[in-house]
Amino acid sequence: MEQVNLANIQTIIMSTENLFTIAEKLQDVFTGPWNGFTPLFPFINSEGLPEVAPRLPSIGQMKMILKSLNPRKATGVDIISAWTLKNFAGELAVVTHDFICTSILECKYPDLYKHAVASPVPKVNHPETIETDFRQTSVLPVLGKVLEKVQKLLNKDALKVEENQHGFSNDWSTVSALV
Repeated sequence: MEQVNLANIQTIIMSTENLFTIAEKLQDVFTGPWNGFTPLFPFINSEGLPEVAPRLPSIGQMKMILKSLNPRKATGVDIISAWTLKNFAGELAVVTHDFICTSILECKYPDLYKHAVASPVPKVNHPETIETDFRQTSVLPVLGKVLEKVQKLLNKDALKVEENQHGFSNDWSTVSALV
């Protein structure tokens, strides 16, 4: 009996080492395109910019955003489900309002919300190589998405689109630019 258990344990250890090797390989493949990446924009010095207080959401706006969440979306690294936020929007609006306002006032995007749960998904039925037969899907934290929705809602006036831009905007397309 002990030999069988020892063999099972050795098999588990070997398969765990293989999983770590595969995970490292996937990370290298998925992050490869960003190796040597340099930001396009230099660090911006805030000297000379006018002191303007940031716009903050109301509790009603927070409740509206929480109620608009899709409850079937996957849960991210924060382990807070969209279902919970949507179904308890009335109760959680005050708490999320405090969190979002603090984030905006301190000009800090919490580090936890900069991480995603990345999963490899096969592109083909029988994948053979990690480099070409898998694509990455990333599940972001729900509260990070809520923060982005709040920022979009508060700053939509500042997000003016040029008249000659047709792609990536509502009710316009690159086809409409040709017409």
